[in-house]
Amino acid sequence: GRGDVVAYTAAVDSCARAGDWLNAERVLGQMIFEDKVVPNLRTYRAACKAAAAAGEFAKCEELLDDVKDAVQIAQGARFWGPRDHAACFEGVLKACRGRGAWKEARNVLERLENEVTAGNNE
Repeated sequence: GRGDVVAYTAAVDSCARAGDWLNAERVLGQMIFEDKVVPNLRTYRAACKAAAAAGEFAKCEELLDDVKDAVQIAQGARFWGPRDHAACFEGVLKACRGRGAWKEARNVLERLENEVTAGNNE
């Protein structure tokens, strides 16, 4: 239920704040595969932040793919709009800045523009 999503999201976010990608990934996996709880955009935002902070940019790409799919499925549901979608990119961009990963930041910005900005104009 909703409480489960909130609890898992808080756990993933705590891992992200601690810079602990491995535990964030473990919690996310348990959430999805063991407990069958569907993540929301806030969950994905925290996971993206954790992965990017650890320099796991390939994992960020996978998570952003999951976000794109989820946004298309949810189409207009509460907390699944363009602003919420863009927030998932924000954590990645901040982590890129913190790590001096400018090439990755440029790729994320291009993806943000293609997915969120273009999708918002349809």
